[in-house]
Amino acid sequence: MLKAVEAPLPCFGLDFDPTLEMCQTCPHQAGCRDYMGGRVERVTVGQVIWSLVPATIERRGEEQAEERRDIQAIYCECYRQVFNASAIGAVGQFEHKLFELARAARVPVESFILISMFGHSRAYPEAKFMPKTLVDNRSLNRVKVYAEECKRRYGAFSAKLLDVIADSNLDKADLQNRMLASEKMAGDWIVSYKLWHQGLPYTPMFDDIEANLDPAWLATEKHYEPVLTAYSTRTGPQEKQRQAVRHQALEIYQRLKKHKHEAIANFRAREKIMPVAVRGILANRGFGTDDFEIPDNPVNDPLLFWNRLATAIQHLECLLFVNYHEGIYARS
Repeated sequence: MLKAVEAPLPCFGLDFDPTLEMCQTCPHQAGCRDYMGGRVERVTVGQVIWSLVPATIERRGEEQAEERRDIQAIYCECYRQVFNASAIGAVGQFEHKLFELARAARVPVESFILISMFGHSRAYPEAKFMPKTLVDNRSLNRVKVYAEECKRRYGAFSAKLLDVIADSNLDKADLQNRMLASEKMAGDWIVSYKLWHQGLPYTPMFDDIEANLDPAWLATEKHYEPVLTAYSTRTGPQEKQRQAVRHQALEIYQRLKKHKHEAIANFRAREKIMPVAVRGILANRGFGTDDFEIPDNPVNDPLLFWNRLATAIQHLECLLFVNYHEGIYARS
């Protein structure tokens, strides 16, 4: 028979986190851990650590700060956003000066690189951008002008705001924005599918929405790899669009295999948008990121995550229907 226990604190047995100093010094930590049971090894989906850069890609492990570790990847990402081409040169030899100038301009180093490239493209449209351009005598002033104008008008800086003041198109080309749009589309599709179907959703999803997904997103998705070289006997306008997207994805996939820093940039972009995608998809269905838990391990397979989250939502809807005759199944 269950026996009620008087909790010494409101969080007792509900929210033990061994990484928090409050929990480490709490006199009730042993009992709290016991009453947490299996949940002590779990975190909410809002606390998930995303680790999407493949382990086979060598990174600068000696650097703790992500910006310094992936500085070449950041350079490649910004270069493609501004110039729509693979980056020229390596920025590593100018790293110290670059971070120094970014601090002087009071913007993140990624913003410094982006503004510097954009300013160069406007001032010298025919000249190729080289890494040393980031640290020449004009770069700091160029970045300050654009960044301060954004902050003066809107109180912050972003690619979207830079588009507004400079009549550019950077935001639409932003890799993170494109990744987010595709991630939300894929995640929402999987959740909707699993509410009414059994089995893995990957092949049905690609069959349905492949033509609408961004090729850069597809190139980072391991469940899409078998589709990349698959032969199709379909015909019609929609199939032509699917094949065009697949061809672009294959080109990007092959380029990422050859250029590790571009690969890191793509996977980093997807990592960064995952919390936003999770929060948005759950909110659309009336949930928060604290409503679901997951084992406390880094997640490296987003589509598998969506599949398991969708299954949890499916089970919850089944319980609502069976116990209370409520939820989507009651309304269908």
